Amino acid sequence: MNKILYPAVFQPEEVGYSVWIPDIPGCVSQGDTLEETYENIKDALGLFIEEQKYTKSYILPEASKPEDIKVDKGQFIALVEFDWGSYRKKREIGQ
Repeated sequence: MNKILYPAVFQPEEVGYSVWIPDIPGCVSQGDTLEETYENIKDALGLFIEEQKYTKSYILPEASKPEDIKVDKGQFIALVEFDWGSYRKKREIGQ
């Protein structure tokens, strides 16, 4: 696994956005700007994947098709690309 794509639901808030990946329960985040929110959900996805790598029986859920996800008024879907190599490099630099 090097790169994966998951659809995420973005919801505008009074300040910034909240975001979640419907295929991965508990994979949620937020940010003050759209760019910050996008980066934060990538980090949340990375933490989830990193944690699951230690659970040998765990298999990542298959990504839904964006058109199959129902959203409420004002919400929108964006694909979140996760690159394992870039994530690991970023985490090593940050430590």
